[in-house]
Amino acid sequence: MLIKRIVNFFSKSIGLKSFCFMIFISALCVFLQSSTILIPFFIERFINLIQEGSLRFSLLFVAASWYIFVFVFTTFLSFLYGSFSIRIKNRLQLFLVRKVLVQNPSYIKTKGEGFFSNLMERSLTMLMEVFAPYNISNFFMVIQSLAIICILFYKNLLIGGLSTLLFVLYIIAYFLNKNLFSTVMQSFIEKSSKSMALLYDFIKGNRSLLFSEKGLSFADCKIEETLASVRTTEFHLNFFFDLIFTSVSRLFLPCIHLTVIGILGYSVADKSMMFGSFVLITTYYAMLQSSLNSFQGISDCLFHAEGALESFEAFVAEESFPSEKKLQNTEEKFFYRFSDVSFSFGEKQILKKSSLDLDSGKHYALVGFSGLGKSSLVSLLLGLKPPTTGNIFFLNESNLLSDVNVFKSIAVFCQNSDIFNLSLADNIFLGEEFNQEEYFYFLNELGLSSLDGRLLGSGGEHISGGERQRVALARFLHQVKKSQYYLIDEGFVSLDAFTKEKMLTITSLAIKGKTGICITHDDEVFQILCDSVICYKEDESILLKEKQEDTPLRSYLSSPF
Repeated sequence: MLIKRIVNFFSKSIGLKSFCFMIFISALCVFLQSSTILIPFFIERFINLIQEGSLRFSLLFVAASWYIFVFVFTTFLSFLYGSFSIRIKNRLQLFLVRKVLVQNPSYIKTKGEGFFSNLMERSLTMLMEVFAPYNISNFFMVIQSLAIICILFYKNLLIGGLSTLLFVLYIIAYFLNKNLFSTVMQSFIEKSSKSMALLYDFIKGNRSLLFSEKGLSFADCKIEETLASVRTTEFHLNFFFDLIFTSVSRLFLPCIHLTVIGILGYSVADKSMMFGSFVLITTYYAMLQSSLNSFQGISDCLFHAEGALESFEAFVAEESFPSEKKLQNTEEKFFYRFSDVSFSFGEKQILKKSSLDLDSGKHYALVGFSGLGKSSLVSLLLGLKPPTTGNIFFLNESNLLSDVNVFKSIAVFCQNSDIFNLSLADNIFLGEEFNQEEYFYFLNELGLSSLDGRLLGSGGEHISGGERQRVALARFLHQVKKSQYYLIDEGFVSLDAFTKEKMLTITSLAIKGKTGICITHDDEVFQILCDSVICYKEDESILLKEKQEDTPLRSYLSSPF
């Protein structure tokens, strides 16, 4: 059942207690509003007393007082719900962001860049609105409709029967709408996702398309085809969704209205009904029309909520990496152990049937020709991607890499390290305790003084490529100070010769006595930072070799194996 799935989603994301409190506020607010259904009885009694020659204003005073109380208290509850729902939405968005952080974000890319923002705003709002007071009131109004029908039966058997017929027609329309369009909605979600992914690819690849008029025409054609398919489905969805309920309201409802008016007019004319009862029945019958519209509100709400939930469930169902399991044992028997490991990234074979022990206390260089997939091995060594076959162990046989989280144990420095639109200090320490002495050291030694107090931009767009590398190096130096292990992936490629020499000197001192792997094509980096060589061969296997003094890096690339 959809409601049950939605409840499970909220329970997992914000907790059952918070969810129940949100529902309680909405339900209390709507219950008070619905209590005004009894007011027409006071009005009927007041009119009948006037007709009988008596006048009691106390009845009007009770009715007015209750209306004022309900208005004031429900206004307070609405404010309370709004304030609470803001906190709930923040927690839900944090829940989704954490999912992105621990999953491979390529899922977002395949859906399109707009998918995540749509998920965070529109879809999230749709799900939250299911239990907002104005939607909870739709569910209450179904119960209210049954209560009104009972009252109308009590007052006039024929009008009660007509009202029941009207109620049944709306129920039929609701189930037709619900069952008929679930598949259409799913088709719309799927086509919309593909459309967003295609638009994302074309926007990101705009430089390639700009090289020729044919490229732009190709993009226009493909985008138009996809959007046309989506918009056609959307049109059918909206048109037939509205048609089912409007056919009831425009075809059957006028006939029933005329019949009810005729019955009431005849009853008043032959004086078989007092005027107060006439007012009561017409008031309740008008309320019934409003209550029956709740079926369309419920259908509309659940209809869109189901689509939003499908997107959420597809998003949060993916397995998370890295694992939250901590290291079982920190005893050092080796750095990494490869046991008959093969690894593929997409259709590309990166590593084939390799067994190797990397001892602790050494600085390894991973060398090989460009394009073989050396950088892809970083994902493997960090446990972000599992090996296709075989096992990798970290430190000892107790720590199977696919079962443990090694991030807290390894400092990482990559050529494409993430820079956030935060201050320099936040980019370096990433939420850890600020160390003023260490920070000023980075400012002076890494030439980062000009960045102090500035926002660096998303991806470091406000700073130069060399500055991005120096910020990433500062983060690495902070991490490696607390860690015994490191990985460097082409970390010095964007630095000029003078800066690179200084950075290498600082880095070599920082990693002294530690264990790590440096992926590099640069002979200077190789000579200063590394003392052992992992040769990555063209047949996708790896071989460990001792580094020979004064032997350049290219010799290891061209050596016959």
